[in-house]
Amino acid sequence: MPFLTAVEALLLTVTDPAIMAANEKLELVLSDEETQRLYLNRELAEMDEISGRNYARKEGLAEGRLEGERKILDLLRSGKSPEEIIRDYSE
Repeated sequence: MPFLTAVEALLLTVTDPAIMAANEKLELVLSDEETQRLYLNRELAEMDEISGRNYARKEGLAEGRLEGERKILDLLRSGKSPEEIIRDYSE
C-alpha cells in the first residue's frame, strides 16, 4: 500500500473521527501542566491495572498447570492402568 500524500494525510486528519478525537484529547492534555499531570497519572494507573491483570492471569494459568500435573501424578501413582483412569474419567 503506497504512503499517503501530504494532502491526503491532511484531509484524513481533518475528516477522520478517530483522529479528530485524538487531536482534541491531545489539545486538552497539552492545555496546562496540571491537566498534563492528571492525564499522565491516569494513564500510568491504567497501565498498572492492565499489568496487574496480566500478571494475575499468568499466575493463575501456572497454578492451574501445576495442579493438573499433580493430579496426573496422583492418578498414575494410584496403581490404575491408563485405560482404567481414562474409563473412570469418561463416565
